[in-house]
Amino acid sequence: MQNKQNPIDPVEKIVTESPHAEAEGAHKHTKDLGPNEKFIQKVLEIEKEADKIHDKAVREAEQLPVRADQESQSTIDKARVDAQGEAARLVDQAKVQEQSANILAEAEKNIQQTELLASNNFNRAVAYVVARVIGRE
Repeated sequence: MQNKQNPIDPVEKIVTESPHAEAEGAHKHTKDLGPNEKFIQKVLEIEKEADKIHDKAVREAEQLPVRADQESQSTIDKARVDAQGEAARLVDQAKVQEQSANILAEAEKNIQQTELLASNNFNRAVAYVVARVIGRE
């Protein structure tokens, strides 16, 4: 009849066969790890690194709403300043246009008065010249 037990790991065999099994096994285990132990140790290191990466990602994700809020507030503030500047420019332009319209209206009024006076003076001048030519004056 064959023995159907699991094969014994070389490290486990050393630990169980040695008279100082616990002390030597612990010493042997830390000095010269077998392939399984090395694999487990590597997996644990990878898990630690993955935890660090995960924690960093969580911290960065927690900062995203804060950064987005700051950036949106900055964009709003810039838009407000730009809009205020544009509004001031438009108001100034409207004032200039209003002043220009007032000056033009005043000039047209002065031109009409001058034309009226010139027309009156012209009519008087013609009447005077005609009167002189006829000899009435």
